[in-house]
Amino acid sequence: MIGLCSTVSYEGQAAIRLEKAQDMTEHSAYPCPLLLDEQPAVLDTLALLDAVREDAQNGVPPGVIARRFHLGLINGLAEMAAAVSEALGINAWPFRAG
Repeated sequence: MIGLCSTVSYEGQAAIRLEKAQDMTEHSAYPCPLLLDEQPAVLDTLALLDAVREDAQNGVPPGVIARRFHLGLINGLAEMAAAVSEALGINAWPFRAG
């Protein structure tokens, strides 16, 4: 979608290129909201990919798009983990390793 991998030679190749392309100075995230009205709740990855498409069409550099994509996905997954934890009555905050 953003020109980093037009053909794939092995599984995960496009994902690896997208991860490596990130502009780590970018701090904005694309939306990837949790849709709680769905059963089960789902992440709205269509909103995430629509934001990618819009920025790609507007000439935003691939590194910026890659970073915004990853930050949006991270935020959405964190929101989902918090919602599931709450629904199950799991309270692991603050997390303590070891």
